[in-house]
Amino acid sequence: MKDKLKQITCKLILLGAYGLLCFVSISSAKAIQTFQNERKKAIYINVRYKEAISTDTLIISINGLFLTEPWVAEHGCKATADPDGFFRFEIPTETSCGYFTLSKPARGDRKGHLVYMLKNQLYESGDSLDLEISFTENAIGQQSNSYNYHGKGAQKYNLVNMLISGNFKPDPQIPITITGNYPQDWDGNILSFPNFDAVPTLVQQKVDFLDRHKYLLSPLSYQVIRADLLYSSRGSVFEKINAFVKNGKMQRQDELQRRKIRSRFASSFDYLNTFEISPEALAISVNYTSFLAGRFGKLRAQSSVDTGFYSLEYVYKLAKNYSSNPALNEKLVMLSFTTPEKTPQNIDSLYADAEKYLKIPDHLALLKSFRNRTSANSFSTYALTDTGGKHVKTTDFKDKIVLIDLWFTGCSGCAAYYQQTLSKVKVFFKDNPSVVFLSVCSDLSQETWKKSILTNRYTSSDAVNLYTNGLGLKHPFLTSYNIVSAPTVILLDQTGKIKYFNTSNLYKEELLKKTITELL
Repeated sequence: MKDKLKQITCKLILLGAYGLLCFVSISSAKAIQTFQNERKKAIYINVRYKEAISTDTLIISINGLFLTEPWVAEHGCKATADPDGFFRFEIPTETSCGYFTLSKPARGDRKGHLVYMLKNQLYESGDSLDLEISFTENAIGQQSNSYNYHGKGAQKYNLVNMLISGNFKPDPQIPITITGNYPQDWDGNILSFPNFDAVPTLVQQKVDFLDRHKYLLSPLSYQVIRADLLYSSRGSVFEKINAFVKNGKMQRQDELQRRKIRSRFASSFDYLNTFEISPEALAISVNYTSFLAGRFGKLRAQSSVDTGFYSLEYVYKLAKNYSSNPALNEKLVMLSFTTPEKTPQNIDSLYADAEKYLKIPDHLALLKSFRNRTSANSFSTYALTDTGGKHVKTTDFKDKIVLIDLWFTGCSGCAAYYQQTLSKVKVFFKDNPSVVFLSVCSDLSQETWKKSILTNRYTSSDAVNLYTNGLGLKHPFLTSYNIVSAPTVILLDQTGKIKYFNTSNLYKEELLKKTITELL
């Protein structure tokens, strides 16, 4: 009997030990899995594209504030439809909150370009979504779409969609009397229109609607969306202010008035305090960054108000010291470099200073591509096609000064540059064999390019007319120098090195004549 009790006791002990071992193993496995999930930041998106065809590829890129079309095409996450008709994405993220963009290669005549199906969709790490989208594009690339999200995080996306589309009902019980819409006859003098920085009525209604539905959102995403709404484009206001300065009206004010204008503008649009938006949310908000440092942003207008003209060097200094958040300041610095403006002649020194200042690897990598444009760098040799089908390289013009003018059909700025500046400079140097003008067109269609030559709007028939071989913006000549806009003008010296890259002295007739003459 005692032996049987011993045997039973031993079995119970063994079973207990085994059970404890299993429990510990399962608990450890769960702990490891939880740890891995916490470490692995990603978003998961299954896209059902209703109009998809078998050859379609969809592309998702993360945090695309500075991303160019060629970069997206090369580095974005790509997916084709699986047997169930879904384009499935698992996208690693380095941040807990940011934006993604959905795009696809264009069809038909615009093949080679990207079309954007969705832009700046606010994500949070861990979002797991099914996205149903209906998207069509017409012959010139314009699109129309409707979309709806399901799954973890979907309420955030659908709420933002309602606000953007205007498909929401404002609360009629809340009176809104202040409007930020400026009078039609306003000349840009902010002292004559004190409410120039007031929140527009429609934006106030959207913010109120968001406030009533913030229970659907995490505290951070609520704050970021709020910032995106409040700092949505105000470029038209800043254009008015820039025009006030450019037309000499600011200078005609007495010194006291000018000081008041500068002081009032410096403190304008202070929604950080009035709407209690956290600095963290502002640093994430894509609209806030663009509001400050975009092409028609506040920092550019502040440069005009403070100095009398736009100065990249002044904007750069403002951006570096704008806030106590280094990540935000870096974004402002990079955005001030990437906007399509003519660069100053001292750009080399600004790039050198930025290289010491920047810490974020992606920003340093982008800066490196900009520094390829600086003087004393040899210009990379690429083959382009002339009207007779012959391949032409810049090295074919050894010991000559070469001016490269990039344009495309339909570019009004390109036509204005040719008519007002370049055509006159070409006549001035027409008898000098040491100066060569290369006219480079980025049209996708060779036929369109050749027809445009005959119009004499962008170039002339007797010029060295070259074509990017149907690659458009994807030609290595453009991607290697991060060229995303036209006109772009580059001057090479006799050794084939870059002397000036899209600097302001290349855009004025007399300055360009002087610049080329000094190299002879």
